Amino acid sequence: MCKPVKCPQCGHEFSPEKEAFNTSPWTPEEDEQLLRMYQKERMRIVEIAEELNRSQDATRNRLYLLRDGGKSKGGGITASVQLSAKEFDEMRAARTEVKQARKAVEQVKATERELAAFYAVGKQLLAARANKRVIAPLFEELEKLVNAYSEKI
Repeated sequence: MCKPVKCPQCGHEFSPEKEAFNTSPWTPEEDEQLLRMYQKERMRIVEIAEELNRSQDATRNRLYLLRDGGKSKGGGITASVQLSAKEFDEMRAARTEVKQARKAVEQVKATERELAAFYAVGKQLLAARANKRVIAPLFEELEKLVNAYSEKI
């Protein structure tokens, strides 16, 4: 959706004209391209619509029809996109990489939480020392954190 633009000379707000969408009937080539981009390349509806110069609604509706209109049997247009063995292996490798990346992110988050706990206890120790309070319970808490962290290493 276009955002309103303010004219620098008069201050009048207006919406720039959008490029006209293709409203002609869908061709078999466009259908194949739509299915390929959606199923094989895993593109989003927004990207597909932009690529085909169609509106998002038209693209979504056509995809719905091509995918059998949400029905398990019957009268929709059927088309399939098949992956070669190489493409399938590449897709599987990419999925594995994504899983590993997610696992690494979770590890980083866990480390961040541990460091935040160390920081909090350290800050409490410094504040207790400055106020001349008893710091023994804080040292016990710090010892627990250190032991828990050393078990993971």
